[in-house]
Amino acid sequence: MRYGHRIVAIIPALNEAEALPAVLERIPDWFDAVVVADNGSTDATANLARERGALVTLERQRGYGAACQAGVEAARSLLAADDLAVFFDADGSDDPGEASALVDPILAGRADLVTGRRLGRERMLLHQRLGTAWVAALLRRGFGVDVRDLGPFRA
Repeated sequence: MRYGHRIVAIIPALNEAEALPAVLERIPDWFDAVVVADNGSTDATANLARERGALVTLERQRGYGAACQAGVEAARSLLAADDLAVFFDADGSDDPGEASALVDPILAGRADLVTGRRLGRERMLLHQRLGTAWVAALLRRGFGVDVRDLGPFRA
């Protein structure tokens, strides 16, 4: 619980048994629950998540969006209308210790959505970098907000 609101972490995952335990260990203790949306892993991702106290939901339809949606559906019963969900990548590219920078502006009424900005963008494919830059530019122009990335670390 943070400032009277329940906070749930949603982690879409596909074959992240190697990285996921470290991600789960770094989630701050003010999170009320962790949901791992396993997107059909063939490794020990789901078992490792369960062993560390996460609620695991299986999404057989492949794709990041499908896994995120499954995580939201699994978290729905845990959250009231004014509670928050925070998305993390399972590969360790997001630092759960920085989650307060996403959550606090929303809880203070200064934002409805907060996204993190990726630092290792060179790992993204060219079409991902171009698509992200294009959509971010549209959001900046259309809504006057300083969007530079549409990364997976968001609340």
